[in-house]
Amino acid sequence: MLTPDQINTFHRDGILVVHDLLSHTELIEARSGITNTLQNEYGVDIRNLSTTGHNLLAASSTNGAGGVLDVFYPDWKMKIATNESLFRMTCQLWKEAYRDDGHSSSEGEMNCATNSYKWHPYGKFDCDRGYMVS
Repeated sequence: MLTPDQINTFHRDGILVVHDLLSHTELIEARSGITNTLQNEYGVDIRNLSTTGHNLLAASSTNGAGGVLDVFYPDWKMKIATNESLFRMTCQLWKEAYRDDGHSSSEGEMNCATNSYKWHPYGKFDCDRGYMVS
């Protein structure tokens, strides 16, 4: 679980880096997995990005905006996505980001005037539920 200091860092910076979340073995598997996925699926050789890096565009529906790749379902990625510790920490951060501080309407929507950055039209957000779609 995240410490109060980590939560404060998240509030202050809007991002949180958590060291040692994955084990050494999990990191090796993930690095090997992304290397193999990029090479085998997209023709990207991480040891030769000067000539193969342009192939990354095929791995992104946003043309690489923000460094986001559309790589979702390989086994190495699913192991990370379903990591219980990562999910629990994510739930904690959702609670910090989306919690209802008593400024909500009867439908559970955030009050736009007091928490406009939290407002959405979809009702109360369940911070303890996550979904994966395949």
